[in-house]
Amino acid sequence: MTDSAVPPDRIRPPGPPPFRVVQRPRLLDLISRGVREAPLTLVSAGAGSGKTVLTAAWARHHRRTPVAWLSLSDRDDTFIPDVCSALAGAGVLDADDPHLTDVEALSAHLLLLDEPVVLVLDAADRVRRQVVFEQLGRLLDAAGERLRVLMTTRADPPLPLHRLRLEGTVSEIRSDDLAFTAAEVGALLGVHDIEAPEAVQEVFERTEGWAAGVRLAGLALWAGDHKTLPTGFAADYLAAEVFADLDRDDRDFLLRISLVDELPAELAAALADRPDADTVLRRMAIGNTFVQPVHGHYRIHGLVREFLRAELARTLPGAIDDLRRRAADWYGANGRLVQAVSHAAETGDWERAAGFVVNGLGVGDLLLRTGVGTELARGLSDMPAVDSVDVQLVRAAIAVANDDVTAARQHLAECAVDHPVSGDWSASAAAVTTLLYDKSGSVDQTLLAARAQREELAAHGNAVLNALVLGAEGKAHLRGGDLDVACAVLTDAVRTAATGDCADLRLLCLATLALAEACRGHLSRAQGLADTAERLAAESVAAAERPAATHLAHAWVALERQDLAGAQQSLDRARRLRETHSDHLFSSMFSLLSVRLMRDRGDRIGARGALADPEPPDSWLRRSIDAEAAGVGPDRAGRHDTTGRGTITASQQMQKLLDQALAEWLDGNVRDGRSDIAKALSLGRAERLRRPFAHTSARIRAIIRNDAALRSLAGWLGPDELTTGDPSDGPAPIVEELSERELEVLRLLAALRTTTEIAAELFISVNTVKSHIRNILRKLSVSSRNESVRRAWDLNLI
Repeated sequence: MTDSAVPPDRIRPPGPPPFRVVQRPRLLDLISRGVREAPLTLVSAGAGSGKTVLTAAWARHHRRTPVAWLSLSDRDDTFIPDVCSALAGAGVLDADDPHLTDVEALSAHLLLLDEPVVLVLDAADRVRRQVVFEQLGRLLDAAGERLRVLMTTRADPPLPLHRLRLEGTVSEIRSDDLAFTAAEVGALLGVHDIEAPEAVQEVFERTEGWAAGVRLAGLALWAGDHKTLPTGFAADYLAAEVFADLDRDDRDFLLRISLVDELPAELAAALADRPDADTVLRRMAIGNTFVQPVHGHYRIHGLVREFLRAELARTLPGAIDDLRRRAADWYGANGRLVQAVSHAAETGDWERAAGFVVNGLGVGDLLLRTGVGTELARGLSDMPAVDSVDVQLVRAAIAVANDDVTAARQHLAECAVDHPVSGDWSASAAAVTTLLYDKSGSVDQTLLAARAQREELAAHGNAVLNALVLGAEGKAHLRGGDLDVACAVLTDAVRTAATGDCADLRLLCLATLALAEACRGHLSRAQGLADTAERLAAESVAAAERPAATHLAHAWVALERQDLAGAQQSLDRARRLRETHSDHLFSSMFSLLSVRLMRDRGDRIGARGALADPEPPDSWLRRSIDAEAAGVGPDRAGRHDTTGRGTITASQQMQKLLDQALAEWLDGNVRDGRSDIAKALSLGRAERLRRPFAHTSARIRAIIRNDAALRSLAGWLGPDELTTGDPSDGPAPIVEELSERELEVLRLLAALRTTTEIAAELFISVNTVKSHIRNILRKLSVSSRNESVRRAWDLNLI
């Protein structure tokens, strides 16, 4: 045997390529570790992955053990002689030894070596017969620790890889390992003086790190403007190195499935009329034909898919619409609405596209502007006014979602039907109609529509559409002032949305329920619901898209508890949301709370200037805004019993009790006045309702300060809230005229006399002086001697 039988270029590593190569130490280390730890190291990836360039670089620089190189060919009868020639070239055996003619003799010789040898077998996919791999397997078993094989291949070799993996005797380097990282893409493009970050990112995303693709992209950018990556820059390479190697059936199969991005085997079978599609896809994935298994389905590498679609348009243009219809039908039947609509829209079949949305209950997503709904709306953005009830209903839903009430009314009017329609259509129409009235701000029409559609929606059983209508109904009750009913309906909406597994809708209903609970004075429950809504929103919703009701509920609670800084923060957050300004209810709530905050800060002029007209003049919100801006509570503005149509809040009850207490006190009915104040304090304690006390008269606060029993009930208020009050209040009124003796004591207090001195000057006892001083403090509604003197000066009593 001599090495002259093998061409020299087959038994030595290729030299460095003519182009500059980016050093990737991580891959060299990966090969070194594989060779060190396993008898077989397999580098298996598709064409252009950089297998040979990488392996040759490792072989040229490896110094720890001898490395033999053999580029395999399609000749099956010379494998062992070729291996001997490669080993001879590495200096580990005698090229002229006549005994090295079979596996056994070769392995026996290798066992005698002092150190292992690495045999690189390049391009194993060229080998056609199983016998070669049988010989290789026997050689690996017999040579033991003295032989390490490093194999490159485009397709997995017919070796028992599953057994080798189980035994831990194979190390694998595959496409994902060989793919360039973003940093490596940047380094390679830098060789071509291309450093624009956007260009680097585009190359990385389009090539997915495929080595040949990255290099071809770099050449294309270098030849162009260094910024714009042209379409089809890798087409020639793919045509020659990938497509040309496939048989006709596989080419046709890939062309027909290339129109879709994700490939469940069933969809591939429907597109290509191939019942064996799963088998074909699995074979292609194993063969590294740029078909990759991903979480239960397959996908074609992006650049290859781009090439295949161009080939399909060139060679089979008449098949494209049929393929898209097949894809649309399969996606529609499997609940993949976005893909179904996209493929139907590509063919211009808008009625089919709208039908997928209606029959797949995608109308709910459109109305909610969910992620799916946004994608559906984008896919339907070019939909013309087709004479179809499905099309008109979908156009109406999109208009409602975009707050275009006029267009929504027009589309709904045009989709009136005089023939039987599906339950899906009726349920979707019910939801669109109800939400249209909700968007227009009409309480009565929203409630009528919701009640009329309940039976239809209950029979249909779709939780999402049902919850949408319940949510709109609850908001209508809230807008109308029926707070108890609003909370009951919104609670049902939250539960229904949860059963429909619609997180976006549950969040919206939860936030609105929090606001309704705040309005009826259940502050702790409102705070808990709003906190829950905020936590859920933080997990999945961008800040700009979170429900306005959450922040409005927080602001309402903060104002009732007189946390003015917290109220301002929540209102600032609400102000930045589109919903705050586009929804009648929330815009009114925002106006009311803003006016309240101004008034609580003593800015009565600002409160009056903030008046807007977001609600009809007969609504409770309108009356509340006007009353707050005028500087009086809503109960003093003409409606002393309710917030709206039937709910009396704790705050209103407290205000009524405090007003009643003042009237009784002025009438001399001290006992009943004290009783009403005590009731107000007890009523406010559970929810920490401080606002009524902040806006009550100074006399009421003085009564609480000067009465031990009331002061003990007011421990939760804090001293500041009993000494400061409504900034719009004038001086506290005198509870009762001072007697002549009390005026004398007051004048002596102003002269800085002590209690003993006053007693001596007036010829009365010290205890009598103290009794007079207590009466003075009570009558002047103050808590200290100094305050009584200042109060007397203000009233010109001294």
